Amino acid sequence: MARSGAKIIGIVALGVWLPLALISLLPVLMSVMIFDAPGSTTAPLTIALGLSIVSFPLLAVAGAAGAALVGFAAKRAETDEAYRRERNKALLLALLPLASVAAVAICVGLIQLFCGGSLVCR
Repeated sequence: MARSGAKIIGIVALGVWLPLALISLLPVLMSVMIFDAPGSTTAPLTIALGLSIVSFPLLAVAGAAGAALVGFAAKRAETDEAYRRERNKALLLALLPLASVAAVAICVGLIQLFCGGSLVCR
């Protein structure tokens, strides 16, 4: 059986998430602007939104590097079952940055729902 799936997952993760991590640095730099309104620094949903935005490049680099490392190391698995476990680990690590994207979407939705779109809300 050919064992290239985990390696492909690692390569795709590197090719997708690393450029997106670099591109996302501009929104990260601009994310401090959501705290410019008086009272927004104490609003829990606004703080959660800011942390979610800042976490994306970190999770993208960690997910891409982890998926690549696990993907390339999976070739040394002794059994097919062990290889499948390593491939699944690589896939989960490759999907890690989507947690930040989901957190941003949830925070924006909650701010819209409970605060009427205002970042100054308790």
